Amino acid sequence: RRSKRAPKKNEFADFSDDDNFVRRSDRNTEKISYVDSSESSESEKTPAPKVEIIGDVIERVLDKRMTKKQDVSGVETEVAEYLIKWKDWAHMHNTWETDAYLKDFHGYKRVYYYEKQ
Repeated sequence: RRSKRAPKKNEFADFSDDDNFVRRSDRNTEKISYVDSSESSESEKTPAPKVEIIGDVIERVLDKRMTKKQDVSGVETEVAEYLIKWKDWAHMHNTWETDAYLKDFHGYKRVYYYEKQ
């Protein structure tokens, strides 16, 4: 024969039955602000304006080739030309440009890193 044991009482059983029971913590729940009082809250609400770049931007350097160019004096020298993919333009508009020409455009670092490879 098996004896019937009385079920163990759960310590929290009497709280789980109560619908109004709210569990509380002794931790400090205040939010601490690290912003100086001199700073205005308006600066947090308005994002920084985006800098709009006017003109063409180098998106990618696709290839490099060496070509012969003549100086004004008639001396022939080899010059590196890069196949450039321009930002917001289709691949149909890719162009071969010299290093001297590309120095004035945004994204020139891409040419530098392409050479570094």
